[in-house]
Amino acid sequence: MRLFAIILNFLLLGIVGYLFIKHGPPKDNSGDALLVIFIIMVPLWNLIAHFGVKAPDNLLTLYIRRKILEEKRKIKQLSEEKK
Repeated sequence: MRLFAIILNFLLLGIVGYLFIKHGPPKDNSGDALLVIFIIMVPLWNLIAHFGVKAPDNLLTLYIRRKILEEKRKIKQLSEEKK
C-alpha cells in the first residue's frame, strides 16, 4: 500500500509538471494559484513523510520480537546452567 501511495504521489507531480510545461503557471489574479500550490505541496509532504520517517512497529511485531528475546534468554540460561 505504501508503494502504491508513493507511485500516485509521483504520478500527480508528473501530471502537474506536464500541465505547467503545456499551459504555464496560473495567473496571479485567479484563485487557481493557491490550489496549484496546494496540489504541488501535498504530494511533496507525503513523499517526505514516506521516505523521511520510519513507521512505528505494530503491536504484533513488537510481541513477536519480545517472545524471540525471551526464548533466547531461556536458551542462554539453560546453557549456562549445564556448564
